[in-house]
Amino acid sequence: MADANSRAPFVARLREVLSYSQETGEFIWRKTLSNRATAGSAAGTVTNGYLYITIDGYRTGAQRVAVAHVEGEWPPGEVDHRDTNSLNNRYSNLRSDTGQVNRQNVRRARRHNTLGVLGVRRTPNGRYRAQIHVSGKSLYSRVVDTIEQASALYVEMKRTHHEGCTL
Repeated sequence: MADANSRAPFVARLREVLSYSQETGEFIWRKTLSNRATAGSAAGTVTNGYLYITIDGYRTGAQRVAVAHVEGEWPPGEVDHRDTNSLNNRYSNLRSDTGQVNRQNVRRARRHNTLGVLGVRRTPNGRYRAQIHVSGKSLYSRVVDTIEQASALYVEMKRTHHEGCTL
């Protein structure tokens, strides 16, 4: 499915075989497509924390299917969950955006982060500073004495430089 024109038949097909509730984010099969996809049953399988739906052998994320179902065309770019809950596929919780905006939506430190605090780095002299990325460039805060101060600076920087930040 290379471009929007080639996806138009797929959007029509997903509307034909699936019903979607914008309020709940749930998908229900309208037609029986297989033993596992029977009319009236919930559509999709959770894999790696995301709901995936397979239609005619094409497997895709439910968040993309939801946007296509409502808007009538395949979403360009990525579809992001505003609240970072990858199973909340309510239309009001979804936004089509660039990968850059999607990556700005991180809410907690990754598991390999040795400090355990998002956006905070230890300096060589044992103090701390906040760091964010904007348009491919790293921005740093002033150096402070505590992790808590650096974390507060990180939140302030995100609110200033990342669109739609809800921290």
